[in-house]
Order: sequence, then C-alpha cells, then structure tokens
Amino acid sequence: MGRGSRVGLIDQWRQIGQVPDRALYDKVLDDLYEKQSRTTDAGERRRLIREFEKRLLDDETHYIPTLQYHRIIPHSAKVRGWTITTSHCINQQLDTVWLAH
Repeated sequence: MGRGSRVGLIDQWRQIGQVPDRALYDKVLDDLYEKQSRTTDAGERRRLIREFEKRLLDDETHYIPTLQYHRIIPHSAKVRGWTITTSHCINQQLDTVWLAH
C-alpha cells in the first residue's frame, strides 16, 4: 500500500514536477487499488474498481485535462487543388496543390 500503488500517469506527472508530491496520494484510493489487485473474486473486484472510479472521478477530481483544438483553415482564393479534410492528420497530400495566377 502507499507510494508503490500509484498509477503510471501520476508517476509521470510527479517525475515532470507539474503536480506537488503531496497532492498525488490518497490513502483510500491506495487501499482500494491494493484490495482489488489482491482479490480473486471477480464480483468483488468489479465492486472495488467501481468504488475506486467513483472516488477518483466523482469525489476527488477537480480537473481532467482533455485534448481539444479548434481547426481554423484560412486560405486564399488563389489556392487550387487542395481539399479540406476532417483531421489535421489525414489526407494532407500537398503534391496536387498549386497557386493560380
């Protein structure tokens, strides 16, 4: 129990130093995590995991980082051959793009 039972993401935050070390520990969560990892009964484990999730997400979480971006695509009327895609990552084929005179 204790410091050895922290989740990997929290370990990463601690190493980066973005979160004060004292903010990373919750003895109740540590206890629930240890109990669910040691139980052999599937029903009991499910109950402990749900209790862990409820405490973590409903009672203790004050901020959840999310990835969000606004895609603004300004372009000139002179740009030809370029198609707006649904993502930053797909179909960015620029070999067919040219500028009209």
